[in-house]
Amino acid sequence: MEHHDVDFEQAETIAADKTDYRKRLALIETLRAVPGERSQAILLRMMNTDFVFSVRMAAWQALSGMGVQAKQPVQKKGYLIGPLLKRFLWFCQRNLPWWVW
Repeated sequence: MEHHDVDFEQAETIAADKTDYRKRLALIETLRAVPGERSQAILLRMMNTDFVFSVRMAAWQALSGMGVQAKQPVQKKGYLIGPLLKRFLWFCQRNLPWWVW
């Protein structure tokens, strides 16, 4: 996609495709060169809903470059289940008879 003839339908499809984050990063670079309401709407949606932090951050940077005021994305914390599961298994190994394991 060149910057002067962006297919916004295809851009919406790429933005919604969660299989390859590199495609979404390339889309952000393409939309960065095309200021306008449709590109800003796609970038805002990507910034708010994408699960890859680097994509959210790139979308925020592109929007900031366009002059759109938006809250900077915050990297989400990791899952809490891992440490809890380790602690539970440690407790079970220490307090249950060996034949249970």
